[in-house]
Amino acid sequence: MYTKKTFTIQQIKKALITCCIHNNSAAFIPYLLSNNLEVCFPNKSRFYSCFKSFLYCAHKNKEGNLTLKIEKYKWVNDENIVYYNFYDERHTYDRISFEIKETNNKLYLDVMPF
Repeated sequence: MYTKKTFTIQQIKKALITCCIHNNSAAFIPYLLSNNLEVCFPNKSRFYSCFKSFLYCAHKNKEGNLTLKIEKYKWVNDENIVYYNFYDERHTYDRISFEIKETNNKLYLDVMPF
């Protein structure tokens, strides 16, 4: 059983990156339960279910290793939002993407569907 612990924003982001690159969704659970992490889902359990599925599919369909590119998009007006996009060695488009917003010592995380 996991106990709630508050991690720093940097620790949460590092854990997210590591879990995505190594396809280890279970290792993210303690960070997901952190008090300063909010998800754009009805609850963290539903987020985890989607996160786990997206990671599985990304690794099933990738060619080569996944690498991270942190990107901003011109059409997003909020300057606190960045996108963590994981690309493989062959495809033009990302294999998995997260929208991340950092404000007031809180991290908001959303999985992008496409």
